[in-house]
Amino acid sequence: MAEAVSESGDYLDEVVEETPLLFASSGAVLTIEDPHLHPIGRAIAIFLIFVSMLGFLNGLDYASPDDGLVRPDEFVYRLAQTAPEETATFRGTVFDHEGAGLANATVYISWLNTTSNMWVSTENLTEDDGSFEIQRLNPGLVRVDIIA
Repeated sequence: MAEAVSESGDYLDEVVEETPLLFASSGAVLTIEDPHLHPIGRAIAIFLIFVSMLGFLNGLDYASPDDGLVRPDEFVYRLAQTAPEETATFRGTVFDHEGAGLANATVYISWLNTTSNMWVSTENLTEDDGSFEIQRLNPGLVRVDIIA
């Protein structure tokens, strides 16, 4: 029948002869036959570099909204300047540090009235779930304070 395998060694160790590991390079060399790039390939490469640079510059433009060609805050502010008065609605939800809605918090909104050059304000209390809505505001830049 079968012979008992000794506990100190494995059966494969006895049958297979151990050889040292070898590493050898194949000597294969990658060569490019034509040193000149095809004109269409060159045009595509230049186009890709150009588009990549435009994307990079566009990203820089959005990364610093106070400088550059695109200023999203000014775009929104210009839309607000042309909107009719008392057409804005400000709504949201106030949460506490644990993420629960904060009831009876005061949402205080103030803005500069351009005709009288004075600060005007309004306030509202939040509902039980922390939600609030203030209607008939003048569109534009406002300061929001939340007092809990």
